[in-house]
Amino acid sequence: MLFAIFLILIKNFEVNKNWDLRIEQQFSYTHSRAAGSDTGFTFVRELTDSITIANAFDIRGRNKTHSLEYAFISSITYVLTDADTLFWQVGAFYEERPDPHLDSYMAGFTYRRKIHWEWLHAEFTPGIVWKEVYDFRDDHSFTARLEVVF
Repeated sequence: MLFAIFLILIKNFEVNKNWDLRIEQQFSYTHSRAAGSDTGFTFVRELTDSITIANAFDIRGRNKTHSLEYAFISSITYVLTDADTLFWQVGAFYEERPDPHLDSYMAGFTYRRKIHWEWLHAEFTPGIVWKEVYDFRDDHSFTARLEVVF
């Protein structure tokens, strides 16, 4: 079981009439990975009331390994109802240690359901990852997540 504590700070800016910029700073502590910090820059464009595209660049610092990881992720969000949302994502991940290199690619799909008001959500995510350590052979996964928002 993973124990984690997160502090997330978010600020949104309007770049122009079509694009917004979301800057997110996250500080975390987990019992298995120690302290960490994530910084994200996401450009968001709302195409319709229910469809949004986003391009994100994330930087993740890990205290335990004294390293940086980078991610480039593009996504499409489709809001079905007030309670149901679909997300499609593709991305590439880079690491700086021991030498800067491409670590993996990913493609995934997430179904998110609002279970109770604004504070309880469920997510189901099938995905595929191609990792360098496995010669970029596909690795399939399925993640189920229950999120409680305070």
